[in-house]
Amino acid sequence: ANAVVESNKNNNFKVVGIKIDETDLAFVSLTVSGGQGLIPSGSTVTTTGSGINKGDIAVKYFSIGYYLSQDSIYDSSDYLLGTQSDSSIAGGATFSLDKTILIPSSFSHGTYYLIVYLDMTNKITESNKLNNFDAIKIVIGIDGIDLTVGSFTASDSIAQPGTFIFITHTEVNLGEIGATNHYVGYFLSKDTIYDPSDTYLSTNFLAGLNGYDSITLNPALFIPISADTGKYYILVVADYGNKIAEVNENNNTKALAMEFNYDYGGTANIMTSAANVTASSSFYPNPTSGVIHFRTELVANEIDITNMEGRSLVNLKSASFAGTAVDLGQLDSGLYLVTTKKDGGVPTTQKLVIAK
Repeated sequence: ANAVVESNKNNNFKVVGIKIDETDLAFVSLTVSGGQGLIPSGSTVTTTGSGINKGDIAVKYFSIGYYLSQDSIYDSSDYLLGTQSDSSIAGGATFSLDKTILIPSSFSHGTYYLIVYLDMTNKITESNKLNNFDAIKIVIGIDGIDLTVGSFTASDSIAQPGTFIFITHTEVNLGEIGATNHYVGYFLSKDTIYDPSDTYLSTNFLAGLNGYDSITLNPALFIPISADTGKYYILVVADYGNKIAEVNENNNTKALAMEFNYDYGGTANIMTSAANVTASSSFYPNPTSGVIHFRTELVANEIDITNMEGRSLVNLKSASFAGTAVDLGQLDSGLYLVTTKKDGGVPTTQKLVIAK
């Protein structure tokens, strides 16, 4: 309080340095396998690196979080991929950040950041919390073509043999590279696995599919009148015929359970859903009273029309049938098969209803 009068006040102080023990978790190094290359969703990546306790005293019982984020800044909305725990890290000691992490298949292609968060629960009191985060950019995607079947529904779960069943499905290209012309095949099977013994129903021609794109298809499938009652599966096979070289050839088929019952008269009735037939056919109208018109995008130089027993009734050949009309007035009312062919290509067969 300066109560004493002194000749020298400048020698009343002395400064002595002291050291306060502290903790400070930080990164030494961090890398991710795959680097800047494409990492398929549903696969694993591995982080490699180490952290350090830059402080003087040991850190006990803390957790490390691994997150997937749309940006390089952590927030509570980021997706937690995994955690690891460390029981005790002495002052000045390092610890491993080597961990294998699954990238969920639910993440679509795009650029993301893998964020590692030291002391994710903020349990440790540190001198510096700003160095507890590190982020590495990764790109999720497939370097190639990968065709698969996406959503798949049917107009009914029960059908009567000799009638149509109307399905809606998507074909999806999970890869970065676009696919060229190919076919989608439709089959009737007793199980969920496609094999050549399955009953052929129809095909759809696709004039390519861009990378990371999809297309919705609505084919009308005729259930053979010879099919027995009981449990079946409708199979959709992407890239039927294996024309496209894909990164993954094991995800091309999707199955939908179906029951056949001769006494059932549901939405699979031939005439009541004629609009769906028209929408998915390469010709129209369907049903028709006689004349059918082939769509302008049709690629074919031969058309064969048979009865349900397979006997050819009309066979036509031309350089192109795109936009042309064919009079089938000589045929009786009933069900027919219209097969369009192109030299070197896979024939496409669709059902035609003639109603006079």
